Amino acid sequence: MKQAHFRIEYTFKHALLHDVAYHMLSPDRCRDLHKAALAAGEEFNTESSSEKAEWLAFHAFHAGAWDRAVTHLQTAATRAIARSANRVAIEHLENALIAAEHLPKPDRTSVALDLRIYLRHALSQLGQVRRTLHHLEIAEQLATELNDRSRLGWVVSFKTNCLVLLRLYEEARTTGAQAQEIAREIGDRRLELRADFYVARAMRLLGAYSAAISTYRRAVHGIDEKPLDDFLILRRDSESAVRSLLGVTLAEVGDFDEAETQAAEALRRSSASEQPAPVMWSYWGTGMVKLLRGNAREAVGILDHLLNLCKAHDLDAYVSRISAALGCAMARSGQIGDGLRLLREAVSLDRSAEARTTHAFTLTALAEALLLAGDAEKALSHVTESLQQTVKYRERGEEAYARWLLATILSVGREDIDAAAREFQDAANLAVELGLKPLLAHCYLGLGDLDARCPGTRTRSGHCERGFMLLETLRMRQWIDLSRLRSVPLRVADRI
Repeated sequence: MKQAHFRIEYTFKHALLHDVAYHMLSPDRCRDLHKAALAAGEEFNTESSSEKAEWLAFHAFHAGAWDRAVTHLQTAATRAIARSANRVAIEHLENALIAAEHLPKPDRTSVALDLRIYLRHALSQLGQVRRTLHHLEIAEQLATELNDRSRLGWVVSFKTNCLVLLRLYEEARTTGAQAQEIAREIGDRRLELRADFYVARAMRLLGAYSAAISTYRRAVHGIDEKPLDDFLILRRDSESAVRSLLGVTLAEVGDFDEAETQAAEALRRSSASEQPAPVMWSYWGTGMVKLLRGNAREAVGILDHLLNLCKAHDLDAYVSRISAALGCAMARSGQIGDGLRLLREAVSLDRSAEARTTHAFTLTALAEALLLAGDAEKALSHVTESLQQTVKYRERGEEAYARWLLATILSVGREDIDAAAREFQDAANLAVELGLKPLLAHCYLGLGDLDARCPGTRTRSGHCERGFMLLETLRMRQWIDLSRLRSVPLRVADRI
């Protein structure tokens, strides 16, 4: 009868004892143990190596098996980015860069280029714009050194987004054009669409709404023909972001039916994704379209869910804009105290954030909520700051909204009627030029309110009729009901 063989295994009851025992070993002995663990892990986890990537990466790194360490660390980072565990992904990718330094020269340069591109994906969702730009600038040098036009184009397109976030819009358009040129030169349709997306963001922020919409539509059409992503982790994120931002831009010009269609399609497509980022983009589009159309109560539920999603994952870059939108929706639906709390948090976050494109939006939204709360003095201070920023950075759409709100605040007091009328007219002129029909309707109603309040000093010009007619045409039912009840300035005046 054969004797059974038993293998005795030992384990540590406390992590500190494990660390002490581990550090008593010589460096060579540690490396040998890690090599053995790596070999065993790779042998027995061939089918699920991606699931064990983090464990395999740990042993490969400490074994000095640099090529396998890079492979497993990159796999672990990709999985982390997909679930928006971006801080974990950054740690893996920075370790992979260390490992890549030990590779032969040709491999080292190519691998380091890919790793820095992947770092961009994780860092950008945390709002670390300058750190992202730093890695992309090094990646640009590496791509140039390798004469790799394809990867150079992708790096330049990602730089475009960083420049947009830093409010360097004209520089972003120039850089984006460079990426588009490279894409056409090498026949890379996906790269061209990605560059289109970032250029459209710059266009919209500069107030070129028609051009932005055309560019977004071209990107959506291209995505439907062929997936936009050149890096697997970006596919659904790209689809949702393009459709979402197209929907929001369409809503700003009053094309609500198509805006809702695009937002609904983004939501439908992201529902099949297990990745938080695509879901975030689709909910952002849906919530903003409802808010812009006047469905503030419906927007609250969507944006509240979205804020919780971002806080539950490493999506720091989007918290301030979502908080501002949710605060605005709450204030408009009567939850002014809660709205003000969120808006103050959003403005505070923006003041310390590297990404700057939402600064004017959050300040204007806070000013509106303060006006609804009856604090016209503080509202005036915040909207003035917002207006100064929009003029400085040429954010013409945001400037139009800020001028409308400034006019609304000034119209609360009778002594500022003429100044209010000038600001309403300036906002209306901008709205006409940029094609912002919903805002134009609000400007007409504001001017109509001034006509009604000062019949002896102002000539009736049919402003109210034109405003209501435009709201009817745009089917903004909630705004129609609210405006016919009482205007914003009069409601605020009652509280002061």
